[in-house]
Amino acid sequence: MRSRINQKLARQAGAKIHCASPVTDWQTDANKQVLHTPNGIVRADKVVIATNGYTPKNFHHLTTDRTLPVLSQIIVTEPLTPEQLAACNFLTANVVMDTRALKYYYRKLPDNRILFGGRGAITGKSADDPYYAQRLLSVLKTSFPALAGLNYSYARSGWICMALDDLPHIHQNQQQSVFYSMGYCGSGVSFSVQAGKRLAEKVAENLCLIYRYRIKHYRSFLLRLCGG
Repeated sequence: MRSRINQKLARQAGAKIHCASPVTDWQTDANKQVLHTPNGIVRADKVVIATNGYTPKNFHHLTTDRTLPVLSQIIVTEPLTPEQLAACNFLTANVVMDTRALKYYYRKLPDNRILFGGRGAITGKSADDPYYAQRLLSVLKTSFPALAGLNYSYARSGWICMALDDLPHIHQNQQQSVFYSMGYCGSGVSFSVQAGKRLAEKVAENLCLIYRYRIKHYRSFLLRLCGG
């Protein structure tokens, strides 16, 4: 849904969008980026790689081996009864999560269902195995014994994109002709909005000053502080 809305807004602003046009080869020729597709060739001064967990392997050297795709799994339960809601003390619809490295998170939906999520299968071949949805349901029931008889109505798995430092990144090559934004670590709905804005500023060379410079080393700061 969000993708369709974004496409509509982009077209209204004058952008041309060609869906189902995968890049099969990428070359650089005389400072031009040359992208080959099944039905034509695109030449551009600047290219944005707007991607995340579904980035093809070895797509571009700027992104190769810099992120790790991880399967995320969610379930949506049956609607809870007023008694179950009271027993579990669900008073908010805000997202709640723990502090584990592989986190569990949940929230109460408007129709009193519980969306509960965590990590899924290790490989894509096992992504649809019901074992992983059942495991999440078992964890939910362990956390809230009043939900012992509850079942889930929906389950979904999909790839998220993990960065080594658990932070999203906006970057460009030295020639400032290829840009990317990725590594949202499971929080792409919120992070990608801000990243899209900052990435557009980078491409337009109108980036706020605080985003233009590298972070300084602590060592030089401590040396100055100590008079060294």
